[in-house]
Amino acid sequence: MSSDNTSHVVPAEPVRHTAVICYDSENMMGVTQNMLSASCILLQRPLVDYTAIQTYFVNRMQMPVTGILFDVRPRNPKASSFHGYLQQIGWKIVLLEGANGPGNQVADQAIVKMIDHIRMKPNTHLVLATHDGAHVPGTRGMIDATAHLVSEHRRAYLLGFREHLHANWHDVARMGLELVDPTEIPRGWDVDVLRRLQRPYSTTVADFNPADLV
Repeated sequence: MSSDNTSHVVPAEPVRHTAVICYDSENMMGVTQNMLSASCILLQRPLVDYTAIQTYFVNRMQMPVTGILFDVRPRNPKASSFHGYLQQIGWKIVLLEGANGPGNQVADQAIVKMIDHIRMKPNTHLVLATHDGAHVPGTRGMIDATAHLVSEHRRAYLLGFREHLHANWHDVARMGLELVDPTEIPRGWDVDVLRRLQRPYSTTVADFNPADLV
């Protein structure tokens, strides 16, 4: 009578990667509104499709992506209905209270906390939507926290209009942070409006092509 001494090996569970979009609403809307005003464009419909943004990063990163919008607590009903709409399509909303102004951006401080939390969660990656730089302590912390995340070989993306990004973000890009301009996201921003925006020609010296202009 023979005996089978072969041990049964249980296959390891596949590693599950996830990503989080940290969307700095006040900054993203402020920059966009300034661009629209400079181009004398009056919006007749919503400019941003948040579902398209989330879908773009799901497809690009090939993992589940949670959308979180950080905003100051609104004072008008229209903002509240906007937040309600985002919740209906699956986004999470963080409404922040506290002194908010130059040198004390509550959304930036909350996003720094979130990035630090993501660093403590293995296999969790980041999409950050903002243009803020190092002009206030909160945003300096945001850049530093993102740089730490990139140095740990996490996937990290920065979503924003390239010509409005603070120069320090380009230092992090050289470490591996990937920059995504809104024009790269199909249906993410109203294409007709983006075409009408008077945007400067923004590129590196190496990629500058005079034929693009004349």
